[in-house]
Amino acid sequence: MFYLYALIVVIPLVAFYALFVRAVDRYEPEPWWALAASFAWGALGAVVLAIVGSVLLQIPVGAVVNDAQAANAIGATFIAPITEESAKGLGVIVIFVIGHVIFHEFDGPLDGLIYGGLIGLGFTLTEDTLYIGSAGTDGGWGAFLTLTVLRTVLGGLGHAMYTGMIGFGWGMVVISRSWIAKVWWPCFGFGVGMLLHGVHNALPSYLGEIGGLMSVAIDFVYLGAWFLLVVVLVVRERGVIMRQLENEIGATLRDRSELRLIGSFFKRSLRGILSARATRKRWRALVELALIKEKRANEPDRTSLVEAERRARAEIAYWVSRGAR
Repeated sequence: MFYLYALIVVIPLVAFYALFVRAVDRYEPEPWWALAASFAWGALGAVVLAIVGSVLLQIPVGAVVNDAQAANAIGATFIAPITEESAKGLGVIVIFVIGHVIFHEFDGPLDGLIYGGLIGLGFTLTEDTLYIGSAGTDGGWGAFLTLTVLRTVLGGLGHAMYTGMIGFGWGMVVISRSWIAKVWWPCFGFGVGMLLHGVHNALPSYLGEIGGLMSVAIDFVYLGAWFLLVVVLVVRERGVIMRQLENEIGATLRDRSELRLIGSFFKRSLRGILSARATRKRWRALVELALIKEKRANEPDRTSLVEAERRARAEIAYWVSRGAR
């Protein structure tokens, strides 16, 4: 019964975090199917792979280390970050291939942060439900409420941040020009994700209750750094839009004031409330055009991007023909 109670408590908290992560994508929202697939992979596929991987790797550790407590600490500190981030990271790679290579929807590090974050939150939904439900079954309501506060209320964005770094690494591939950078950034993102995860798990595993409190505290440090990274990436994306649409003034853009409108998420959102659907769609297509032009600057010989730019311009023309202002 406690597992059902855990699910009832965890779902709204994770949904709130998911809306928060989704809100980070200010200028060009990702397609719902990609976001839903990311969350579903984290909640189902990644959990299954992580459990299988952890069991297989824990067997030799248990055979070598006779002390069960020491073996569990090793599993939490080293095995869990490797298996869980690998399982979740596999979803990031699939989304990258489908979203960037095929549909041109994975536009950079901010998108990677979002996709990785949602995969992490899907994982949180399943993992926290299982842990909190087990705590309630074994220790009653006190243990249930304590773990709910520690895991989901205070630490609910943990997996989103770990796997978000993996997504960030793959997003950097989109904007990198050299092959060295394209190899380095995914490795860097995966390494940082595992390191953050490992430190979070190591503190309570080796320092007990004090380590648990330190783990919660360090999560807030992670969160502050994550917020700073988001701000930097949002500012960067705005710069891309302004730069790539600069030479569209007089063509797809009417004047400089409209460029400033497109580049301001808040102004565009407020104006959008009173604007027709065709106008909002035209603004969205203009942002898409800017991001495609940025990718073409990094991969000028990629014919699929030439076709994507042609479709974006055709979409802008279509909405203009439908009365967009």
